[in-house]
Amino acid sequence: MAPGTGRVRWFTLTLEADAALLYDIHRKDVDIFEPDSPISKNGGDPSDISPEDGDLVIALGSALWSDAADDEIMKEKVHEHWRWAERTARERHFLHPFIYMNYASNLQDVRGGIGAENLGQMRRIKDLYDPDDRFGSTWKGGFRL
Repeated sequence: MAPGTGRVRWFTLTLEADAALLYDIHRKDVDIFEPDSPISKNGGDPSDISPEDGDLVIALGSALWSDAADDEIMKEKVHEHWRWAERTARERHFLHPFIYMNYASNLQDVRGGIGAENLGQMRRIKDLYDPDDRFGSTWKGGFRL
């Protein structure tokens, strides 16, 4: 959420799988909300995603299991699926370098997808507001600058 905001509105639908319908729903979202988007008017964001990149989709692959004895095999299977999906998207020229940090595997290069210039800007801002690295040293899990 943008700083100083805390409002959200949700909706959900259960649909039969149809790529054309999902595309149409997305296009309507763009038609409705894009004219009011303040991001580019306020200097953009550090994701290195630009309007010229066109429409992008974040895909999340996950698996759930209950027995710790299966941890290694499940790790291998999830990574096998990820590597296949990434390779296939790259071969078909649909892979964008941005990797959404909150969903990323610890094997993915989330910083590389941000771009060196944007990563440098994020680090300068972090150093300005957290020079003692209090947030970075107390945060559990995830990726740090």
